[in-house]
Amino acid sequence: MILTTIIDHLYRVGYELATQPNDLSPEIAEARIEAGKSVIEKISKLKYEMGRRKPLLYDYINYLSFIGGRCHTLTYFG
Repeated sequence: MILTTIIDHLYRVGYELATQPNDLSPEIAEARIEAGKSVIEKISKLKYEMGRRKPLLYDYINYLSFIGGRCHTLTYFG
């Protein structure tokens, strides 16, 4: 549920950057949209693997700690 909420939020922010007028230059807005797409792709893959009860890679744990800010540990029950 939490991962779905993160994906939804990132999608909405990207959509707003693409459709709403803002103070950012087009290059910066496009870079942020692409970064959001990359994060969505990685979280979607993580969510898929968790649903199939595959072991998590150490890279995912570091990545989630980095993007989550408040997410300092991730435990997988498998």
